[in-house]
Amino acid sequence: MPVDHPLRTPKRTTETKGTNMKAITEDQFVSILNDAGITDVQKHKLHGLFEARHPQGHEAFLQWLGVPADEIRAIRKKSRQPN
Repeated sequence: MPVDHPLRTPKRTTETKGTNMKAITEDQFVSILNDAGITDVQKHKLHGLFEARHPQGHEAFLQWLGVPADEIRAIRKKSRQPN
């Protein structure tokens, strides 16, 4: 049986339904990104990659943050556009 490496992150499932995870707000998440030094250009790239690779996950994440549906549509549309 392999020994877990102390720095290895355990595998997580992609299913979050039924969990008791408390959402953070969009503003709180953007504040974290800003405090981490993430620029607006980098945020756009992040959205673009998220949308291209995992479109349903991108939408679900934005919903989890409490982003209104009309804003989600706008974010996803802009995410499909080049810089």
